[in-house]
Amino acid sequence: MRIDKFERIDTNADVAYELVDVSKLEPDNAWKADSDYVDSLPYRVRFTKLPKQQANFTIKFKTTDSFGTEKYLQFQSERRNVQLLISLIID
Repeated sequence: MRIDKFERIDTNADVAYELVDVSKLEPDNAWKADSDYVDSLPYRVRFTKLPKQQANFTIKFKTTDSFGTEKYLQFQSERRNVQLLISLIID
């Protein structure tokens, strides 16, 4: 299965993103079904623009796969304290 169509539905002007096919990032990159990602697809959403101030936001998009199945997805960002996160990793 592959994603044939990616449509943005939200209208948040402070956020921009795109669908990335990880298997196509490098010419020799082979996405193998027997890897640790056996239940995953090689797609990621890459943010290309974020708000200047830290804020919560929602993104919504629709995908259409190679079988013609449409899926609507919505994600809500979560504000996190970076200093606390760094402290937890170092300790």
